[in-house]
Amino acid sequence: MRFSTWSPTRRSRAVVVAVGSGWHGADTADLGIDLAVALARLNQRVLLLDAALGVGGACARLGLPDSATLEDVRSGADARRKAIHSGPEGIGVVAAAGRQADILCQTAVARALESCAPPFDYLMIDCGPARIAGTLGFIARADEVLMVLTPEVAALRGAYRMVMQLALDHGRTDFLVVTRAVEDETAGVALFHHFREQVEQAVPIGLVHLGTIAQDARLGSDIAESALLFRDYLVATPPTSGRFFQPEIEPAAHLAFV
Repeated sequence: MRFSTWSPTRRSRAVVVAVGSGWHGADTADLGIDLAVALARLNQRVLLLDAALGVGGACARLGLPDSATLEDVRSGADARRKAIHSGPEGIGVVAAAGRQADILCQTAVARALESCAPPFDYLMIDCGPARIAGTLGFIARADEVLMVLTPEVAALRGAYRMVMQLALDHGRTDFLVVTRAVEDETAGVALFHHFREQVEQAVPIGLVHLGTIAQDARLGSDIAESALLFRDYLVATPPTSGRFFQPEIEPAAHLAFV
């Protein structure tokens, strides 16, 4: 398969970016794909992991099979070629689990990723709605989290629960936010401020609004623009990779959220 050419500053370990939401209608797949493509165009080697199986994740959106998974990557070069599909601009695309299997845990994903040679610069994880079993671990341990926020009541409640659970159970307190399915940028900013006020009443947390995808936006236009904003953010403030590859720890037992 063909991959994008290497960046002059090659990474020893991938920077892990999780794209998630609190509701199944937020559509994280397009944003994850566009961001992976935007990074590939900067000569970054990107692997897109579809952990949103069954809800229209990246594999389904790109028309790629999910029969082979990231676990197969560890089985050798032949299995790796079958498991990692070539996507737009040479990005690699792989499923986190088959149709009959559970989502791989964060540790298994990290080990599989470390077996890739040469290594990737970025691992982009399409987590879909955080209610999918296994994806909270990905979000909690990622170097950067990009949350898609929409104005539906169920979506806001789901996003609130997701942020609270990640903050209180996993110590995750930093999130980047893209608002979508709103009329314009003004409505997106208002939605973000409303959500941030609700969250900050419960727990001190860092939320940064990167931009808005308008309600009537065509796929590949405003979504690509939001991906460029996030790409530029990553370039301007490169995260320190490594948290995803550290041994898993038990959630803090003394914290609870009702």
